[in-house]
Amino acid sequence: MWGNRGHHGHHGHHGFPGPYPGQYPPPETYYYIRHRQTGMVIDIRDCARHSGATICLWPQNGGDNQLWTYHDGVLRSKMHGKVLDVKDNRPHPGNDVILWDYNGGNNQRWRVEYDGTIVSYLGNVALDVMNNATHQGAEVKLWNRHGAPNQQFVLDRAY
Repeated sequence: MWGNRGHHGHHGHHGFPGPYPGQYPPPETYYYIRHRQTGMVIDIRDCARHSGATICLWPQNGGDNQLWTYHDGVLRSKMHGKVLDVKDNRPHPGNDVILWDYNGGNNQRWRVEYDGTIVSYLGNVALDVMNNATHQGAEVKLWNRHGAPNQQFVLDRAY
């Protein structure tokens, strides 16, 4: 359906949870990163454009601060092209996940696993809705991967 579009040598286990293992959508495909438990999506807090901005859960509203591409492990914001980044390269539970200019580091690469966890290339830490919160504005940070509902997301194709 999407074709390979020049992405030779990649396999489904590298992270794209699509129905066609080994095939990647074109990089201009945009997704919501939807939290399965609440239905809310990963949102750049306050539509902040600066490097270091944090992420939270928010109801889907179609804003560019909620739309992402996913290509070669990188989740890139439609709003300004910055990418999801493990702050200070520190894969420690409770550390912030921030927006930063792309630099190619493993702290900016993520695997979307079949259980819905989004796991850093730095280690066994995943995006986590802190304290099992379900309210809008809930903090999303890093935590040890355990796969409970507060770590389950799905890349929901927007267009």
